[in-house]
Amino acid sequence: MKRMAFKMRRFLEPVWVRGHEASARTDGEAIADIPSQFTCGRTSLFVCRVLQRKGYDAAWINGVPRRAVDGPEEGLYGFLNAEQWESHAWVECAGWIIDITADQFAAPAVIVAPADDPRYGKQLRDTALPRFVAAREQAVSDIWPEWLLFERTATCTSGTGTSPATPPEIRNIAADHR
Repeated sequence: MKRMAFKMRRFLEPVWVRGHEASARTDGEAIADIPSQFTCGRTSLFVCRVLQRKGYDAAWINGVPRRAVDGPEEGLYGFLNAEQWESHAWVECAGWIIDITADQFAAPAVIVAPADDPRYGKQLRDTALPRFVAAREQAVSDIWPEWLLFERTATCTSGTGTSPATPPEIRNIAADHR
């Protein structure tokens, strides 16, 4: 599971950067310091789709601890960083949490942990507005053909499971988690 999580992360990192750059051009937003920042919803939907297509029973999960950035906490939902609960989305599969965007909260870039990990608090429903749910689904559909090509190419390569273009620190992390 960890190997697949790192493979998906390796594929998505340049996708995230392209998305942040496009938002900066169209909306004037600053480019996120951490590429995975603000991508957990669509990223987790992507991870869920990949795992489901491989035959796993995977579920998209989220948690939103407050309705406004400075609002009161409504519950222990999302991801618990060092200071507070943060809105977040991840995947649960076969008793495991798969989270490839936790680094936006100063956690490891890829977390594969038991489903009862206390850093995660799930809600029973998606709190996003329908237009944001549709945008999340469209974002995954838009990159799906690129993923299929990446997966075929990565499957054909042997050795480390990383491409020569993968930065050394990611290659080393991937090697450590096999």
